[in-house]
Amino acid sequence: MNIFIIVLHFGDKLVTLDCVKSIVKAKLNFDRLIIVDNSQNFDAGRFKGKIEVLRTKKNLGFAGGVNVGIKHALSKDADYILLLNNDAIAKQDFLSALIKFGNQFENAGIIGPAIKFKRDGKIIYDLGGKINKLFGRTTHNETSKISNKKPRQVDYTSGCAMLVKKDVFDKIGLFDERFFLYYEDVDFCIRAKNKGYLTYVLPQVSIGHSLSKTVGKDSAVAIYNQTKSALQFGKKHISGTFWLNRIFVIAQSFYILVKNPKAGFHALLAFKYL
Repeated sequence: MNIFIIVLHFGDKLVTLDCVKSIVKAKLNFDRLIIVDNSQNFDAGRFKGKIEVLRTKKNLGFAGGVNVGIKHALSKDADYILLLNNDAIAKQDFLSALIKFGNQFENAGIIGPAIKFKRDGKIIYDLGGKINKLFGRTTHNETSKISNKKPRQVDYTSGCAMLVKKDVFDKIGLFDERFFLYYEDVDFCIRAKNKGYLTYVLPQVSIGHSLSKTVGKDSAVAIYNQTKSALQFGKKHISGTFWLNRIFVIAQSFYILVKNPKAGFHALLAFKYL
């Protein structure tokens, strides 16, 4: 069984190196670690020989970047591919639990751990998400304490830490590169479910995540792409209530404009995708 880990590097190379160090320290069970360099500035340093670096000629976004790594991994006969954000930190061997679960359940095509992060000084666990099919709105399942550690089926799990079986890629293809940033993981999980593959989160294992450390939660890049991808997601997946999705995204954008005019301006720039 061949297990590949793909980390997309963008921005501060020290952030990515911290992620790589955590993978080594946690002693994850894998065959190859691939760094897809979307910034053309990553230096593997003392880890040279242990990881493989694939440089892109330009910033391809999340979907385009990970697709470079996925295609390479599949060409090397990968059975499982773990996508891991470069600002994620592995504190334990969570990967073995994900693979064991995947091997036990044939229809478990996508599996993720709980994602632990801090918000306003408080510890929060992200346990996947759900989709409101009326508005096309996505909501994360968040809790400050995990009381039930049984595996749970979810509508989607974050691309921050997502283990995918080779069979899923064979059936549905790669990530949709029209989603430059955001919603690509939700879209992928929906497409997998349409082909009979379910998405699960295992709350008994977790990874740490420095929320939006790479892009910045309220940056112009983040706000623009969140809005653009929300519009594209509604166009692709919401049919009968398509207009409700548009109203929701427009209302959300004007709320951002009032709260933060600079960020709101960039949200409005994405309206050309209406």
